[in-house]
Parts: sequence; structure tokens; C-alpha cells
Amino acid sequence: MQIDLHGYNLAEAIEDVCWRATEAVQSGDHVLEIVHGFHRGQVLQTHFTSYAFKQEMQRIGIQIQYDPASSDEGFSVFTMTALAHHIPHQKTYIGR
Repeated sequence: MQIDLHGYNLAEAIEDVCWRATEAVQSGDHVLEIVHGFHRGQVLQTHFTSYAFKQEMQRIGIQIQYDPASSDEGFSVFTMTALAHHIPHQKTYIGR
């Protein structure tokens, strides 16, 4: 699954990524590519490659692994696995 975050602020991006990643894992998709951009996307890139993002994903029942070899300055690639104690994520941001 690819998620393009151009035009999102950090809060919107986190909400959308969590929601869509949950849907993807439930449907059997285990690759997540986050397109955050480079120059103005550095805030997003920093967050989505951080330990805090890994913890957020674990809270919603998804184990992620960052794949630096497949990533670039403008996008980050992860593999996703559903955790056994999965708690469904509810979308609170109504947007794109």
C-alpha cells in the first residue's frame, strides 16, 4: 500500500497512516510505502522513521519494520505484521 502525504500536517498524516495501515494489514497487504516528500516532508519523514511511530503502530496492533534499503529521501518503506492482541483502530480524522 502506498500513502501519499503531500499536503498533510503531522496530526492528519499520523491518523491517516494508522487508519489505512490497519485496513491494509487486515486485507493481507504487508508493505507500507509512505510518500512524505523531501524538502517540506522532513517533519513527516522524521516522525515516520522514529521509535515513537513504531510504538504508535504497536498500540493499534501492527508491528512495523523500517526498510532503509527500499526507502529514499522522499518516501519510507515498511513491512507490517498484525500483532496477536490487535485492537481495531477507529478513525477520528475525517479527511481525504
